[in-house]
Amino acid sequence: MQIYPTREDFAGPFYNMSKTYFGMEKLIILLLWLQYVVKISKNFHYKPMNKQTTEVFIEWDEFPKGGNPEFYFLKYQLVNDFAQENVKSILTDSQRHQKLITVEENEDYHIILQSMRYGQILSEKLFQTHGISASNIKTIATSTSVSFNWSMPFSKDISVSISFNNSSQVMQNNVMVFEWGNLKPASLYAFTFEFKQLHLDFINIFQRLDVQVETGSCSQGWAALKNNCYRISKERKPWNIAQQHCELSLSSAHLVDIKNKEEKNFIFSYLRSNK
Repeated sequence: MQIYPTREDFAGPFYNMSKTYFGMEKLIILLLWLQYVVKISKNFHYKPMNKQTTEVFIEWDEFPKGGNPEFYFLKYQLVNDFAQENVKSILTDSQRHQKLITVEENEDYHIILQSMRYGQILSEKLFQTHGISASNIKTIATSTSVSFNWSMPFSKDISVSISFNNSSQVMQNNVMVFEWGNLKPASLYAFTFEFKQLHLDFINIFQRLDVQVETGSCSQGWAALKNNCYRISKERKPWNIAQQHCELSLSSAHLVDIKNKEEKNFIFSYLRSNK
């Protein structure tokens, strides 16, 4: 008895091969589609619009010492966004190198500084910084003084200097409060803050912020002369009682101590007008 192969016997292997081929084709299409979706998602990566930015100044000496690097790579990126890396190339045209970068306010950044020679990394330094905002500085103004109070959300090793009219004050050891006195009433002042990170292995990182403050007018019943406000009381009191009363009437007030002719003429004129 002869057994002849059926049609299914001939078609079976080819059918299985065809089925496998179409299965692979679907898998390839799926992988391509996923790759496309990933690419689209990267292009549409969420980035807040209208973010305020600030500038960070970075300065360093040649490293490693005697390594004669040809150039440096400066890489920086948001701590919470490793997909977005910024890279700057700096030629070694002097022993002291510097670069200004723009970062977002109130954001933390990873920074890598690499010295390069013949395409090889000679040495690298890693550190973090934070985009400081004017919102980190609180001000309270009186008629003749301004008090500053600032917060450091990322590091305690910070030196803060405040400058105004070629004068400056430097605060260290985590001091975060300062009062600038002897100002004119009802005047606009521009102060410059410089925040410098310490202990970064011969690398200077600092940021500058300009803060404008307007002093208040003299309180009602007080008159202004240059950097002071004056008020006359017609009550007779012993000296020590008068001093206490003066201090209670307004913060930082004290009994007048005439220092020059201009102040003397002003007070005499003020006395005559208040008779």
